Amino acid sequence: MPQGLWAWAIGYSVLRIINPADLIIEDIVFDSFGLFVLPAEVYGPGLLSQYIVALGVILSAFVLLLRFIRQTQSLYQYQALIILVAVAVNTGGTLLFTLGIQVHPQLDITPVLTTGQGVAVWVALYRYDFLRTAPVATTDFSAR
Repeated sequence: MPQGLWAWAIGYSVLRIINPADLIIEDIVFDSFGLFVLPAEVYGPGLLSQYIVALGVILSAFVLLLRFIRQTQSLYQYQALIILVAVAVNTGGTLLFTLGIQVHPQLDITPVLTTGQGVAVWVALYRYDFLRTAPVATTDFSAR
């Protein structure tokens, strides 16, 4: 599966660069946000396939995290749940923007949600000592 994802990423990158028949980016528009005038890409139909692949990967990660949460009885259950909720909120925000449900027609809140996801993952990893290593088994060689 990783080779397929690499092939997909390379193929999509080439399509995005050459953009045949406005498949990926239809237009670049400029809109004002208060004092700022910012460019925004109007995505074409080819971008939908990229979202479908990305959502498939994210949903498979959700399934694995949910399976881990159900099977474990340790402190790691809370960490996995925090990470799962953070990724779900970020993915939901991106999906809402993609479907055209947003506060402003050209305002994507995904960068803000991604920052929040990073903070949540940081809390999950460091607050609960997720990265603390402990030996699985020890062997006493002096007893031989």
